[in-house]
Amino acid sequence: MRAFLALIILLAAGAGGQQGGSLSPLSPAVQRVYEDLRNDPATTNELLARDIATLTQGRLNAGNRGLGKLVDDLVKGLSGTTMKVGFARNAAEDLETALNPEGGSAQQTSGAVSDFSHQLQSGGMDAGQAELIRADLVKILPTLPVAAVSDAPAHKFRFSLQEATNYDKFVMVEDFESRADIFQTWYQPKWSTGIVTAYDSTYKCSGRSGLTISNTQPSEKGSSMAKIPKPYQDIEGMNAIRMWIKPFNLDGAKGSVSTGFIDGTDQIWQVDLPGMLSGTEPYILQVRLADFRRVLRRNTGRIKLVNHDFAFWMTGTYKFTVDDIMFVHDPALPEFVPGDPR
Repeated sequence: MRAFLALIILLAAGAGGQQGGSLSPLSPAVQRVYEDLRNDPATTNELLARDIATLTQGRLNAGNRGLGKLVDDLVKGLSGTTMKVGFARNAAEDLETALNPEGGSAQQTSGAVSDFSHQLQSGGMDAGQAELIRADLVKILPTLPVAAVSDAPAHKFRFSLQEATNYDKFVMVEDFESRADIFQTWYQPKWSTGIVTAYDSTYKCSGRSGLTISNTQPSEKGSSMAKIPKPYQDIEGMNAIRMWIKPFNLDGAKGSVSTGFIDGTDQIWQVDLPGMLSGTEPYILQVRLADFRRVLRRNTGRIKLVNHDFAFWMTGTYKFTVDDIMFVHDPALPEFVPGDPR
């Protein structure tokens, strides 16, 4: 679980509020918590408790003892600090996702809790105080049904090169043809260390090269790398994420990979990929957009079809080569229709 929590602490771009364009409006309840976290002078412990209680949809009231402890520690940690807009927004949305998961998995809730603490630290709070607040939050979380081991796709996502269906439209995220220093066009969050990358002219889907990604950091650490397209990519009409993968027969119990993207409303959608690292034969990895369920921060239940940021999250020992990452329209799949907003 420690490795998993490290995995889903958020990307540096999202953590700093680097969102570009106009920000999506917050719900009234989240807006009030956001203003509280910005250290509005009018905010009192009583008001903050009331505003956070509202996020629980009546499950907790403002006089709840556990909530009171969380509020006291928050006020202490925020004393003398004015959180930047991006950190405060992210933290407020994390609180809503954690306290009112509405069918989300245990992993989603854990991710929101960890990211909440991360946002407080990024906003200037002492790390020890932020960890104390994280522990307070854990104690007042709703009880969730027993969760599956992972938030894996509901449908098959690994296809041999021969059986993979064709696509008729695509939006390319990365083909690794520039051969520039990869971290000139991709980035690692500050918490991520140990990633080793190499352009690979032997293992590739097309063009001159793929990219082999492996690690040197201790097995309990998480790592991540991501690409922000400039400009953001319109993915209307697409129904899947697709990429070419060459695995190196690693034990999935010792390492794992998840992937996902930040959509047009800055929601971070993630999916786990069990078995991605096993075997040695190249294959096509294709995940239906409809199979993305886990989300951090805001959760409208609806994917806004714009790609703000594509990412991998890894834990443990991993090695794989990837090429031709793209959003595609696969005519063999149902059309993707975003769910109705909550």
